[in-house]
Amino acid sequence: MKVTIKDVAEKAGVSKTTVSRYLNGMYDMMGEDIRKKIEITIKELKYEPNHLAQGLKSKKTKTIGLIIFNVLNPFSTKLIRGVEDVCRKRGYSLFLCNADNDSDLERKYITELYHKQVDGIITATVGMNEDLYKKLAEEGFPMVFVDRKMNEQFGDQVLTNNFEGAYNAVSYLCKLGHKRIAYLTASVQGVSNRQERFEGYKKALLDFDIDYNPLLVREVSLTEGDGYKATIDLLQSLKPTAIFSMNDTLNLEAFKAIQGSGYKMPQDISFLGFDDTDWASITNPSMSVVAQPTYEIGVKVAETILKRIHAKRKTKFSTTIFDTKLIVRNSSGVPNDINDSTFMG
Repeated sequence: MKVTIKDVAEKAGVSKTTVSRYLNGMYDMMGEDIRKKIEITIKELKYEPNHLAQGLKSKKTKTIGLIIFNVLNPFSTKLIRGVEDVCRKRGYSLFLCNADNDSDLERKYITELYHKQVDGIITATVGMNEDLYKKLAEEGFPMVFVDRKMNEQFGDQVLTNNFEGAYNAVSYLCKLGHKRIAYLTASVQGVSNRQERFEGYKKALLDFDIDYNPLLVREVSLTEGDGYKATIDLLQSLKPTAIFSMNDTLNLEAFKAIQGSGYKMPQDISFLGFDDTDWASITNPSMSVVAQPTYEIGVKVAETILKRIHAKRKTKFSTTIFDTKLIVRNSSGVPNDINDSTFMG
């Protein structure tokens, strides 16, 4: 005999309304003990909710769209896991879309997800689609922007303190005695987190009385190999004593280029990257990094969109900012005086 919501309510000793709220992820409307009791009862009775029937009744599809700028980026992988873990627990399914750093493709996905009647959209936006997000916001469509800033009138935001992370990293290198710190970045145009990291880099140099040299900054595409080539050029032409890289994709390419050129870290050159990946601690030497709590960011993003979906009235959009952590490993150290004396720039 098929188990019903009434059976769950009776065994758990709660009302059918409370069970329904649980199934819709409205946990803030019940105590932790009630939530746990319903969860255990559902498992014991092997109750399977009829999401189609629930959707017809509530006009919700129990689906959320997640648009990622690049699904191959390790940051994206951890973020997706955090979002998916929360959504699965709440009975929601994800439509995962890889924008592949293409604003036109992102626009296509926004439109498709909206037409599929997802209950809300989470996006790490590529940029250039503000007009479309503005239109959805005016309709009251639930949206959460993650990692990259968007107009605060459009939706909730979950961000990282990118400026502080970059500033702390470059300040650390300056304190070690480095004066020629190169910066490897993807295009900063229209992408808030890249702009903030670049500003953090420049502010640290300023605070340590080091002149900003635009020749030490290399802005590259995220096409495979471009970061490697830019690093080789930096090593051969300007001989920096340290390189700071802005994300894990470029971190790996720069790291390989340094080793491929015969340089030893940190004896000949120091390296520090933004983002901590699983492999960063086991490279040889281990990589100094600025770490983000990426999984926790994903969890917060999912909780935020679900809260917005189930809000009975419109409330002011929230902005959550996570701090970063500087993790010093073996790829960074005091600059080599001999290397310093060879600089001709």
